Amino acid sequence: MKFRLRILLIFIIGLGSYIAYYSVWVVGELQPHYLDVIEDDLNDFGLSYANIISNDSSENKINYESLKIAFDGLHKKPLNIKISGVMKKKAGLFAYVTDANGIILYHSKDSTIAGQNYSKWNDVFLTLKGQYGARTTLKEVDWEEPRGYERFENTSAIMFVGFPIKKNGKIIGCVSFAKRISVIWPYVAMAQNRIIIVGLIAFSMAMVFTILFLIWILMPMKKLIDYSKSLESKFGSSVVDNISSDEVSKITKQMTVIVDELDSKLYVESCLQSLVHELKSPVAAIQGAAEILEDPLENEKKKKFVINIKLETKRIAKIIDNFLALSSLELKGNTDNFEKVNIARLVNKLLIEFEQQVAGGEITFINSVKADSIVSGDTFLLEQSIRNIVQNAINFSEGENEISISSKILNMQLNLTFSDRGVGIPTFGINRVFEKFYSLSRPSGEKSSLKKGTGLGLSFVQEVMRLHNGEITIKNQVEGGVEVVVRLPI
Repeated sequence: MKFRLRILLIFIIGLGSYIAYYSVWVVGELQPHYLDVIEDDLNDFGLSYANIISNDSSENKINYESLKIAFDGLHKKPLNIKISGVMKKKAGLFAYVTDANGIILYHSKDSTIAGQNYSKWNDVFLTLKGQYGARTTLKEVDWEEPRGYERFENTSAIMFVGFPIKKNGKIIGCVSFAKRISVIWPYVAMAQNRIIIVGLIAFSMAMVFTILFLIWILMPMKKLIDYSKSLESKFGSSVVDNISSDEVSKITKQMTVIVDELDSKLYVESCLQSLVHELKSPVAAIQGAAEILEDPLENEKKKKFVINIKLETKRIAKIIDNFLALSSLELKGNTDNFEKVNIARLVNKLLIEFEQQVAGGEITFINSVKADSIVSGDTFLLEQSIRNIVQNAINFSEGENEISISSKILNMQLNLTFSDRGVGIPTFGINRVFEKFYSLSRPSGEKSSLKKGTGLGLSFVQEVMRLHNGEITIKNQVEGGVEVVVRLPI
């Protein structure tokens, strides 16, 4: 699913749920608040008439004539009043008066109710006890109700509020005013419809703004994707695979292209700087020797400088060859030349060559590699790696030295250990031995280029290990010398 559709879908679900919940909540809050308004109106109206009746009455007789006149005129006179679009044709208010025992003396809606005992109804019961009396009850008789609002609950409910009739501080009766709750439903319905309409308008406006927002956000993203694609077509780099085809994944892929190209550029710059730095020393030596040869010199001195030029030239060639080999290796993501390699045979072959190289010297080799030391790998690269490690041990030998090679299988890996009794690695250099072109002076202490390597041997080994999903570690031994451990999966 595209990124823009995800945002739109989340927004629709979220906003729609919020508006639906809010609408239901508001509509649910409308009814009790409308009822509060009805009760408040009944209190205002009832208190006024309760005072009038109290003034007109004596302790022995309740005079409700003023109330009767008011309600007789109210119910006889037809109404044609339009309030907020709702036509009101008759009054929805009625009242009744009881004596101190709760017996009905007068009922404005139904005269046949007179004489009935209402003392158990809360509006009468609590009022006669001097408390606030109110109740909401389903209608007791079949008074006419407005039609068209049957879908609302409690359409036949009536709210009653009682008020005490007092004389000389004594409660001598109760007057209750009542109103059908159904009168509020037209207004609740209108409010509900308006809330729904406003909600739909708000939702529509929010949708428009969301679409505009998506256009505002996604247009620059599209331009970025197009620009990244132009870089991909220019440089031809590989991008991240197995990502869904939405805008975010597209940007991820294209940014991968940019990062790859930047990494490649930085890598090339770093390597070139290192290569130029390493070539400065032999080039300077050749230039110095050439300048000296321009002056008249004895044959022996000339011969010495010519030899120096030849050695420095070989060093330059070796640096370039090793650098190209390492660069080629680093560009490999994998190798197709993996085969079963018998490490024991490989070590035997190399040690024969090294024994000839150090013949007559003070270096001895101990080969403890087991015959079953077999791994899957590139024979040439593994041979060159072992050669580089052993050659380092030879180069940093001083006096008598013993170079041993052993093998051990541990955790589905072949651990190939090289140890010697040479001069070891200085503390300042132990963490830098795998850096390109980082080299240390040979044990003789001479600082000429003849006594330094290219600084690429261990970097080459490290890259070979990477291709083989292996690793190489190096450390100084407590008793002296260096221990190199190569771990290869079997």
